[in-house]
Amino acid sequence: VEHAVFRRSARIVLNTEAACAAYREAYRGRIPASRFTCVRNAYDPGLFSPVGDVSSPLFRVLYFGRFSRFVEPAVLLRAFRLFVEREALAPSEARLVFAGGLRQPDLAAIRQHDLTLYADLRGYVPYHESLGLLRSAHVLCLVAGPDRALQIPGKLYDYLAARRPILALSANAELDQILAATGSGTSVRHDDPTEAALQLGRLHARFRRGEPFDLDPSTIEPYAARAQARALAAVLDEATA
Repeated sequence: VEHAVFRRSARIVLNTEAACAAYREAYRGRIPASRFTCVRNAYDPGLFSPVGDVSSPLFRVLYFGRFSRFVEPAVLLRAFRLFVEREALAPSEARLVFAGGLRQPDLAAIRQHDLTLYADLRGYVPYHESLGLLRSAHVLCLVAGPDRALQIPGKLYDYLAARRPILALSANAELDQILAATGSGTSVRHDDPTEAALQLGRLHARFRRGEPFDLDPSTIEPYAARAQARALAAVLDEATA
């Protein structure tokens, strides 16, 4: 069915470079490689409510969204546990925030890692209010394991909009490249809580020194909706020429 659709399509748009390359290879000799192109997902600043003062006297590490059988919290929890132990931080000094709802196994894992007093649990957050929540954090965490090699978590683009440092537990090379190109964060192996804890320690040191946590907005502009709309418009122009 997919092949039949592709044969009749002037252009085929994927939303990651990795998926685009994989499709070109899968259809080598059947569909011209030039028919495949990539237009990314994006953040749209016009969808967010204005954000006021979001300063916090304690160090906040935020995970935005839900976990699933493909995206588990265990490594993130171990990393945060190691971090607060090394830094000797009390719950009044550092918090791990979850926004979007947790499953019962996630709540059990929080208890198993003795993080109940450190965890702030937020339920559903309306999307237009999410930027204020993201900007209230000092670190934005995401998990991209090996089962998602061709996909980039959609929350990455919201994280970029927030312009806060990102810590990725990642097995996704393309995600790592975006973080490096934008200077927006750091990737560690998806199964390495020790290195993740060290990175949290470095960011906490910046927090204690009072260093600013805002990222340069010019570096994230290519991932805004306007930039991706221009890319899609170019695809439509080519297809209809």
